[in-house]
Amino acid sequence: MRRIPREYLIKRAVTLVLTVLIAATIIWIIPRLSPVDPAEIALGRMAAGAGSVANSEEILAQLRAQMGIDQPLIVQYFKDITGALVFDFGLSTAAFPTPVSTLILNALPWTLGLMILSLIITFFIGNLLGALMVWEKSPNLVKVAIPAAMVFTSIPPILSGLLLMWIFSAQLRWFPLTGAYSIFLEPAWTWEFVQSVIYHGFLPGLSIVIATFGFWALGMRGLMITVQGKDYVTLAKANGLRPR
Repeated sequence: MRRIPREYLIKRAVTLVLTVLIAATIIWIIPRLSPVDPAEIALGRMAAGAGSVANSEEILAQLRAQMGIDQPLIVQYFKDITGALVFDFGLSTAAFPTPVSTLILNALPWTLGLMILSLIITFFIGNLLGALMVWEKSPNLVKVAIPAAMVFTSIPPILSGLLLMWIFSAQLRWFPLTGAYSIFLEPAWTWEFVQSVIYHGFLPGLSIVIATFGFWALGMRGLMITVQGKDYVTLAKANGLRPR
């Protein structure tokens, strides 16, 4: 087997770095296009809690300095990008003064759990549907419905999630709009808490399954078509192996 050319690896590595840099730059620029000053929002929260804030101009300047938004944009950009390289994301402007790393660590277990569970469900559903598309005894309705349903795989999960929330949460009120579990429960290994997590995570998980099952189905369909023409399958049929 020939080795992968060094030039190819270098090009792929450069492409990866540029892609990440461009994506990070766009994500950094978008919030800065908003005319809203996060320091003023933080000051407004302080005023709402205390009734009034003395020396508001000085406090506003201090908040901007702590958030790092009192510097020129180019300085802010390079400071944030270099900080991200060492996993120092600074303080959150939305949940000030909580560090961004704390928010990430708090959300990471829920994100991993949702993604792993959705991946397992998608794996079984996608492979099953892909096999049914090729299986000779599948009803014609199934063979037509599955490719039609795969149109949804072109929708990003975030858009399908918003659509599901609007239908089943905002309109029908079957599922909650926010939260990972009920606010009346404390995290614990109890059946009530597990039920609450499943109930709150059903729509987010469904949005991921809808958008990704088609890739598994197409892959399994291709494998099924390839396998059906193999000699050992023909021999197995000749020996009386059931098609199922």
